[in-house]
Amino acid sequence: DTTTTEPVVDTTTDTTTTEPVVDTTTDTTTTEPTISGTATLTWDIPVTRENGDYLPISELGGYKILVRDTANNTEFFVTINDPTTTQWDFIELTLGIWEFSIASIDTQGIYSSYSAVVSKNIN
Repeated sequence: DTTTTEPVVDTTTDTTTTEPVVDTTTDTTTTEPTISGTATLTWDIPVTRENGDYLPISELGGYKILVRDTANNTEFFVTINDPTTTQWDFIELTLGIWEFSIASIDTQGIYSSYSAVVSKNIN
């Protein structure tokens, strides 16, 4: 077969124009809440399990703190993987009442019940 194929050349002209896009939306950005306070949560290292059995620190994996912003009805958790930690500082808290509760976690991943809730009013 001695057929040769010539390259195809596009001889059409692009006549489309593109107008600039103008953003006509309204800025609905909201202002971030005012950051105005801190809270420090302290606790004792547990030495017994809830059933009364001795809990050596070598079997304690850490803690999980439940934090709740009552003004915005939001919550989040802080996980602490150091069983010798006995204090946590919360900074940049917004205005309102903040609630805190803590549970201990053993090295097998078993949680204690959460503590009674404590709160702080940031004003």
